[in-house]
Amino acid sequence: MKVNHQSDYAQRRRGAYPDLSDQLDAFWKVIEELHTDGINLPVETVQMLNQVMAVKDTFPKPKPERKL
Repeated sequence: MKVNHQSDYAQRRRGAYPDLSDQLDAFWKVIEELHTDGINLPVETVQMLNQVMAVKDTFPKPKPERKL
């Protein structure tokens, strides 16, 4: 008798997806661009965008050091 084993696709996908924080960062960059371009967004989305941007302003990503 032959046994067919199907692997758990959800578990395999989880391991293959980019980190959730990287995914969210990509979404917020798109939302910021839409907002900057004057696209009308829901009030809650703009409020969340403002909160996200405030955190990024408070804790900026360090710039890479230049090597001489």
